[in-house]
Amino acid sequence: MLNEMRSNLPKILPTEKHNNLIIFIKHRWKKEGFLSIISDKIMENQADGGGILLPLYIYESNNDGNYTQKSAISDEALAHFKEFYNGAEISKECIFYYIYGLLHKIG
Repeated sequence: MLNEMRSNLPKILPTEKHNNLIIFIKHRWKKEGFLSIISDKIMENQADGGGILLPLYIYESNNDGNYTQKSAISDEALAHFKEFYNGAEISKECIFYYIYGLLHKIG
């Protein structure tokens, strides 16, 4: 409540009771590339605006004080991965960790 610009943060971790995994990307890290870290907490969003948060889940308010958890990875993205890998058993969570691995390889 003290943060002026909350953006989509309430959709990522609406309360202390909700769990999520977040890939944090610091893309202006000394202008030498970027850093990626995975966390279950929202990390500092950096005063220079150099942080990006990629959550595993998004929470939507039900207007009754409760929230519905939804995957932040679309069904369309899942279909593209399954098509590319010839129908292999791939979950949205697998895609999340795959993206995290790619960020480490190129970062």
